[in-house]
Parts: sequence; structure tokens; C-alpha cells
Amino acid sequence: MGPASLRSVRRRGTPGINSHIAIPDRRRSAPDSVVFAIAVTLVYGFEEGMAWAFVGGLCLDFFALRPLGSSVFELLGVVALATLAEPVLSRSRYPGCVIATFVLTPVFLVISDATTGLLRPRPRPIPCKSRRGGVANAIVAAIAAPLVIALKRRRSIENVSSGGGDR
Repeated sequence: MGPASLRSVRRRGTPGINSHIAIPDRRRSAPDSVVFAIAVTLVYGFEEGMAWAFVGGLCLDFFALRPLGSSVFELLGVVALATLAEPVLSRSRYPGCVIATFVLTPVFLVISDATTGLLRPRPRPIPCKSRRGGVANAIVAAIAAPLVIALKRRRSIENVSSGGGDR
């Protein structure tokens, strides 16, 4: 099936190959990775948060066709800020994740705009609706934080029962 036949398929109204390829929009997927990076950092610690930010940022850049490393830089900055806030917010993990996500989402959006502006000649700016974005990400964090906390508890129980210590 060559390019000419694909054009005829599109003219007839039948969906072509491009309609089946879905690349996530950065504006929607990046804040989700921010939520998980903050939750993992506050629940598991700095090293796991950095690993999540690095791997998640690379995957986000690869699938969203962005300059490689830009999302990594943005997520590493947010993880560093979450690590600085960890002593205050770690006493209550669940509300701490929600509060940190609410506060750090606007910071992420500002860093994202600056990074995108430096790496692309004429970027489309992300609408910086800080309050709405912060509230929406806080809601996602309210759902994601208990999952991450449950995974941490399960891992520590398995380590104790198998004779290993919790790191």
C-alpha cells in the first residue's frame, strides 16, 4: 500500500494510519508526571524521586517529540524543591503530597515555559493558569498519594517478612 493509496483512503473518509497514532499532549501528560515525581519523592525519598524524574522525563520527551532532556530538567528541579520541603511535609504523607503538588505545579509551569522558550525558536506558551492547574494536580495527588504510600508499606512488609531491612 503506497502513498497514493493512502491518499485515496483518506479522500473516501476512511480513517488513515495517522488517526491511530496517539502522541500525548505535553500540557496534559507533564503535570501527571509532576504529581508522581512529587509523591515518589515525599514517600520514598530523594534517590527514587530523582530516578522517576529522569526516566519519566526522558519518556515524556521521547513520546511527546520534545527536545530531549527538557522535561528531565524541569522534573529534576521540582524533585529538588520537593526534597527541600520534605522535612516539613513528611510528618503527614498524604496531605503533604497534596500540598506539595498544589504549591509546586505553578513552579513547574514557569520552569517549563522558560525551558521551552530557550530550546525552541517560537514556542507555543503553556497557558499558566496556576490556581486551576494547582487544584487539578492536587486532586490527582489526592488519588495517587495513597497508592504510592500503599506500595511503600507493602514493600516494607515484604522486606520484614523475608528478613531484609527497609531502606
